[in-house]
This record gives sequence, structure tokens and C-alpha cells, in this order.
Amino acid sequence: MKRTATPTFVLTIPLVVKSGEDRILIGRMEACGRLYNTTIETLWAAQKPVLAQTGWRRTGSAKIEPSGKNPGGNTVRAGCLR
Repeated sequence: MKRTATPTFVLTIPLVVKSGEDRILIGRMEACGRLYNTTIETLWAAQKPVLAQTGWRRTGSAKIEPSGKNPGGNTVRAGCLR
């Protein structure tokens, strides 16, 4: 299936800060970027063994219901996930 192009808009607004605050702000933004990248890399690394297994595809269509209901067909009880 061909993806349609989604329009992207970028708005640039100048940020006015006091003297010395720019270094603090840049440092915090860089730290947030490193934390974000590390988190994504960790999640991808944790996902690889799951994707390597063949059984994970079968659980993708499972419906999760409260454990009090009687599951039927392709259903997982929420109580067993604890």
C-alpha cells in the first residue's frame, strides 16, 4: 500500500533568554535528546528477541477482557497478566 504524503509544517520562533540561561537550556535539551535516544535504543534491543520468536504474531490478535468475564476464542484474561 502506497503511503500518501503528509504535509509537514515547521514553525520557528526565536527564544529570548537572559544571559547565561542559553547554556543551561542547551545543556538540558542535549541531555533530553541523549535520554530519548538511549531509551529508544533500549526498547529496540528488548524487542528484537520477541520479534525473533514465531509465537508473538498469534498474540497480536488476542483480545484482553477482565478476568471476571468468560473468554471465548482468541481472548486472554487480564487476571493472568499480573
